[in-house]
Amino acid sequence: MPRIIFTSALTLWSMGKGHGGPAFTQTVQKYLQEGWDVYLISDVPDNAAYPYMDASHNLVLNRSPFYRLSRIRKLGRIFQVLNYYYINHQFAKTAGKLLKASAKDTIIYAYECDGLSGAKWVARKYHLPLVTRFQGTLLGVIPYRPLINRIKEWISYLGLSCPADLIIMTDDGSFGDQVLKHLGNTSPTMFWKNGLELLELNFTDQQKEAMRRERRAALGFQEQDLMLLTVSRLVGWKRVERSIHGLKQCADRLPNARLVIVGDGAARAELEALTASLDLQDRVIFTGSVPHDETYSYMTAADIFLSLYDMSNVGNPLLEAMTLGKCIVTLDVGNTREEIHDGENGILLT
Repeated sequence: MPRIIFTSALTLWSMGKGHGGPAFTQTVQKYLQEGWDVYLISDVPDNAAYPYMDASHNLVLNRSPFYRLSRIRKLGRIFQVLNYYYINHQFAKTAGKLLKASAKDTIIYAYECDGLSGAKWVARKYHLPLVTRFQGTLLGVIPYRPLINRIKEWISYLGLSCPADLIIMTDDGSFGDQVLKHLGNTSPTMFWKNGLELLELNFTDQQKEAMRRERRAALGFQEQDLMLLTVSRLVGWKRVERSIHGLKQCADRLPNARLVIVGDGAARAELEALTASLDLQDRVIFTGSVPHDETYSYMTAADIFLSLYDMSNVGNPLLEAMTLGKCIVTLDVGNTREEIHDGENGILLT
């Protein structure tokens, strides 16, 4: 039986069990379904709840003693370095124990930059294939040369510069292929968009209309009301506040418009405070995180889908909204314009 060992410092679900982007969890799950002997080495406590693997295969390590200190502003960068190398040493040590008896038919798979150094060390020691996987990159939209940027994003530079037997880079509009080229990484690369579960294919038109009406009623929308929707983790670079400001600017002209924000994250309290300061409490609905499959019903209910990220907007939520024929309003950043053509299948804002 072929074996694959994942190393990652990511949570399998970006907003808690079963909630948020499914790319990581479905990657692991597909290997399981195809009959691989799958091991996951991580330091994320929430990953222990993954229902498809037992504790002997889902190895959740203790957080590094530097983890909390690495979150401190400015001074935390020193501890970030210590945290990175400590946990990668633990990843390598744990993977080494699995490989000590036999390394036959094994692939080492580093999912994102944070767990890559440990995976690289193990792959080299045991002469195993190394696969690295990136969900796009921040480096596509920041200047490469200034030293300060290299210091701030050193983990990304380190990870994306690492040669591998195969790199899988997500084509999410953040120019990941160009970043690899700029950094001189000539490893074999697959530049792919994430797959989509086209859930609408499982429903008849009548079922979809019933789902739409049920969701709108649950949210308190009348048939004539205009539903604006965003779906994302609530973190700074997703720029969800732009949707709130946009609603404020058109509030008088569109008195029947309301905004539904699906997702959760560190920026939620700040976004709720902004909503209150703009006197929009009655026109903005925060749902919190919802199971990924449930986001389909919100998209079915919506009239306009908003995606106003800083870096790139060609992620799964936008692609899923497109498959449902939603009106798209998004920003002309990254290579969003390759998917959205202004005035044809959406509106591109500068």
